[in-house]
Amino acid sequence: AVSIQNLDLLNTDLVTAVPEETAHGVVEKKSLRDTLGVDGPPPLKGYRTERPLILGHRGAPYDYLECTREAFLRAKELGCDGIELDVFVVKDGSLVVFHGGDSAEFPGDMTLHCHDRKDQTIIDLTMEEIRELRFIPEHKEFACPKEIIERGQVPLLSEVLEDLRDDPAALPNGKKPFQIRIELKGPGTVKPTVELAEAMDMLDQVCFSSFQHEKLRELRDFRPDATRYR
Repeated sequence: AVSIQNLDLLNTDLVTAVPEETAHGVVEKKSLRDTLGVDGPPPLKGYRTERPLILGHRGAPYDYLECTREAFLRAKELGCDGIELDVFVVKDGSLVVFHGGDSAEFPGDMTLHCHDRKDQTIIDLTMEEIRELRFIPEHKEFACPKEIIERGQVPLLSEVLEDLRDDPAALPNGKKPFQIRIELKGPGTVKPTVELAEAMDMLDQVCFSSFQHEKLRELRDFRPDATRYR
């Protein structure tokens, strides 16, 4: 998905340019517009003009450990319009919600976040192993109380979606469904993440994003009609 803040970047080659290797070994610049194969900004859908959306980044991390079911539910309880999360496909094919180290070369790095996981990444573990992870309370990015950090658990994406599911028929008149912004991290996340949202009939509540242009193109090619721009 392309956020409203970044919409103009589709037409700005300099800002959105990323290195790309050619057949002759020469590095060229390629814009997001060129990667997606569009001539200009796509039509906006669902853009609110009355006020900015309030999203809980990784949930409500001052009350609960970031990227946990409790943190996301707390953000909804506090009145946020939605939340943002990161998803990975791990060793056994499970889709998990996790942030960890944020480098393109080593996505989901657990070195600073989890005990006894130096130079390991979340994608190399099975879900059974992930359930046993123990977080480091002293990590500078963790803002909630120590005792909450120590009992935090990495959730499945399906668990988070089920927790945050809204029944449109039960919403007050004019209220929009709670929004779930899914950032696609690590390899192989596009297809299973979209298929899960479809299987749970939650495409009206989710949209997809990535800092990697190729993931956006893969998403667009995989489900052109489901790709949502906001």
